[in-house]
Amino acid sequence: MHQENNQRQRYLSGDELRSFLTALDEEPNRPLADALRFLLMTGARRTEVLSARWDAIDLDKGEWFLLHTKVARVGLSY
Repeated sequence: MHQENNQRQRYLSGDELRSFLTALDEEPNRPLADALRFLLMTGARRTEVLSARWDAIDLDKGEWFLLHTKVARVGLSY
């Protein structure tokens, strides 16, 4: 069975980030562009975003509380 390698971390360079954000601004599919921007800005995993619930989001505080994550601690807030 293939084991996932979670040890590699890669970050976008400044130029890559600017290019990516420009591409998102020009993307005609707004929901897709917004979803990708949200993933980029929060660092959240796709499954965390897809399973997000409104009762875990506090718009006044600008917080999103995650009860179940892949990180070691429970109760992570973005």
